[in-house]
Amino acid sequence: MSPRARLTVACVASFIAGAVLIGGISGYVMEREFRNTPARVAYENAVHAQTAVHQLFLLRAGDTPRVISELDMLLNAHTMQLASYEEAVPPDLRDSLVYRALADVRRYRDKYPLHIDNPVVRAEYQKALDLGLKAATQ
Repeated sequence: MSPRARLTVACVASFIAGAVLIGGISGYVMEREFRNTPARVAYENAVHAQTAVHQLFLLRAGDTPRVISELDMLLNAHTMQLASYEEAVPPDLRDSLVYRALADVRRYRDKYPLHIDNPVVRAEYQKALDLGLKAATQ
């Protein structure tokens, strides 16, 4: 075999070995991610259950104002997280549920306004509420 043919065979073999190695690493990473998904979902459900139990104890003890305050804070946190929804999620993956949820938040905030002193935070919160206006078009 000529030196040029050996070099070609070595290059092809290296390419195949690299593709197999990258494919194996990618498969391992993806398998690990998929394996961790049920654990992550279980953790999130446990946190939600713990929050619900805490709030139910407060309600049954008659501490309704504290529950309302905690739920308002939780609502605000979720709403702020959704402000960047359209920047983070490609159009083909967007879900109308997000827009409908923000429309519900918008209706709630119309009735029970939130006072935010920081103009940057206020603008970001308003950006999320404005996404609720798209609920009818989604």
